[in-house]
Amino acid sequence: MTETPPDRTDATIRRLATLVAVVVSAGLAVYLAGTDSAFEPARRNGPLLLVQAGDEGAALWLAVHQVEVRTRRIGGGRHSTGRWVAERFQHLRLQAHDPVSARPRWRQTLEVRKLDHDLPAGELRLLGQQGDAVWVWLDEEPLLLAGADATRRADLAAIEAANPDLAGLFPREMRHWTWQDALFVRLADGRLVRVDAATLVATGHEVADPEAFSRANQRTWMWHGGHDTAAFGVRHGLFDGEWIGLFSEAEAADAANDPWGDHLFSSAEVIDEGAAARRRLWKARTGRTREFSEGSQPRLQALEPLPDGRSWLQGRLLKAPAAPGAPAWVRRGNTWRAAPGAPARMAAPDGVLVLHRTRLDARGRLALARLDTAFAPVWQARLPLAELANRWSLPDRLLLYGHWDEAPPGRSDRREALVAVDLADGDWRAWEVGSDSALDAAGDPD
Repeated sequence: MTETPPDRTDATIRRLATLVAVVVSAGLAVYLAGTDSAFEPARRNGPLLLVQAGDEGAALWLAVHQVEVRTRRIGGGRHSTGRWVAERFQHLRLQAHDPVSARPRWRQTLEVRKLDHDLPAGELRLLGQQGDAVWVWLDEEPLLLAGADATRRADLAAIEAANPDLAGLFPREMRHWTWQDALFVRLADGRLVRVDAATLVATGHEVADPEAFSRANQRTWMWHGGHDTAAFGVRHGLFDGEWIGLFSEAEAADAANDPWGDHLFSSAEVIDEGAAARRRLWKARTGRTREFSEGSQPRLQALEPLPDGRSWLQGRLLKAPAAPGAPAWVRRGNTWRAAPGAPARMAAPDGVLVLHRTRLDARGRLALARLDTAFAPVWQARLPLAELANRWSLPDRLLLYGHWDEAPPGRSDRREALVAVDLADGDWRAWEVGSDSALDAAGDPD
């Protein structure tokens, strides 16, 4: 006997009727109240900042702006319903995210301003931490905030009060201010001074490295806060004295052709097959180049694949952060080359991380594979991000910030999120900035 499937039409109609009733009721409530408010998705402003906050521990600070649309009904009477007016307000706030849960510990709104054609939008930007305080830029002035909760300690008026002989000389354009492990400002009369966070006293400063200071100035007011994904990876490292590379077949063949020793010096000198590159680990046999005027140099002679045949799409060894003060460029022969990076080393157990991609198309996401000292897998984690913009290393976890696109092909709907990865097992927690909500392991909002 064939069983007749249940008719779902009535249930569907009931659900639609309920939804319509809710919408109508909400609209009626707004109409009767005469006001309404709705928030657009939050947007990040500039770079993030990892702040050390005493007993609270580390927190990742994020500067965001969010537009609120307030709708209100004006006029109206017995014979008129009046008209509706929409006004836009910009909320500028800071929020500190926990490095374990990725959720906000606190939020601090610094300004709410009405947006108007005749008025510029506000600007909020993180500069840097000095002692137990954090410098930020708000609109036309620097602010000094407590690292624990972002309560205000000082503003430009306080700085001028601490430096009465410099009153009126502090510019209100951020391009004249520079963060380089402290706050510097080029005064209106051309002098460069350093502002002390503890006393607010400004003292004269001589720049030791003008090029480095110029780069710091550009980062202070121009940098959007992110890098390309490839910038976080390197394709070789030294492990117990052995040169190990992560290459595709074609890349390995090019690496072995190393008459000048450039490929041993830096795998960035080796060809890059790009998006389609499937890379595996190779062990190098090394030798010496011929004698040059400056002597011979170590070089790669041959590469042999490691016995384990695992490969990773667009795989790169996660790069260690550059040591403070390390040179960005080194002299090699008669030319300057970018200083080669080294893989980040994991502990307990020792090993490395491979940053790679799950697939080539729009459905692809970044992933991490943790390997031990024998390059055997420890864990694998698929991340919700398609591109990585920044990262911070803590003893037991990795903080990642990146983005992906939710829109169908031909359209754009960029989403950004902070991801906290537990280095013990690859488990992660994430917070999406736009929706201000957590993401689960499938990448969907809670």
